[in-house]
Amino acid sequence: MSAPDDQCDARGVSRRVRGRVTIWGGIPSVLLCRESVTEQHFRNSIDDLVARHGKRTRFVLGVSDMVTADCDWDRMRYVTEKVTAIA
Repeated sequence: MSAPDDQCDARGVSRRVRGRVTIWGGIPSVLLCRESVTEQHFRNSIDDLVARHGKRTRFVLGVSDMVTADCDWDRMRYVTEKVTAIA
């Protein structure tokens, strides 16, 4: 999973930095918009991201400042539920 303007996904970044830095982000803002990706693609992407990085201490899951006006709040709740479930 990567944002359209990224050259590397969260998995690639994690592999490159190998615990030397904290990663902040990981959720491309387009995933939160129903018009951009299907519900199944959204859920698969979030599930994969949380499964791979959810327990890491140097990974702050977020969208940063890129939450757009057309963000679907049910998708934000889904992210919150997935993260809360592993805490």
